[in-house]
Amino acid sequence: MKKAWTPLESAAPGTSSVAPGGDGAIRENLKEEGLSALQPEEAVARTLVVGTSLSAALLVVGLVLSWLPAGRHGQAAAGVGLLRGLLALDPGAWMRAGLGVLVSTPLARVLVAAMAYLRRGERALAVVSLAVLGLLLLGAGLGVAHGKAL
Repeated sequence: MKKAWTPLESAAPGTSSVAPGGDGAIRENLKEEGLSALQPEEAVARTLVVGTSLSAALLVVGLVLSWLPAGRHGQAAAGVGLLRGLLALDPGAWMRAGLGVLVSTPLARVLVAAMAYLRRGERALAVVSLAVLGLLLLGAGLGVAHGKAL
C-alpha cells in the first residue's frame, strides 16, 4: 500500500521540506525546542477527558448507591456538608459531586488553555482566555446571587 504524500515531505531526495518562515519551519523550531506544536490543545483535551471521566465515575457511584437497599448505604442529614455526605456514602452527595465536577470542567478548560498559552508566550490568547473565564465566573456569581442554582 502506497503512503499518502504530505506537504512536509520533500519533493526531491536531499531537498528540504521546510519553507523558510512557513508552517513547517515553525514545527521544526518547536521540535528543536522540545515543545509540542499542539500543546494548548492537548492540555485542553486532557482536562476535558479527566473532568468528564471523573464526573461520570462520581455519578455512577451515586446511582449504584441509590439502587442498594436502604440499610446498605448512608443517608446524610439535610444540610450536611458534601464531604460528610460522600463519607457517609449518601447517593445524593455523590451525584452532587459528579454534577459539580461536570459544571466546573469548562471553567478548568479555559484556565488550562490560558496557562498553556502563557507558557507558549501567546499573551493575546491568554488574555482572551482569562477574559472568558472572568465572564463565566461573573455569570455564575450573578446566578448564585439571584438565587438560581448552578
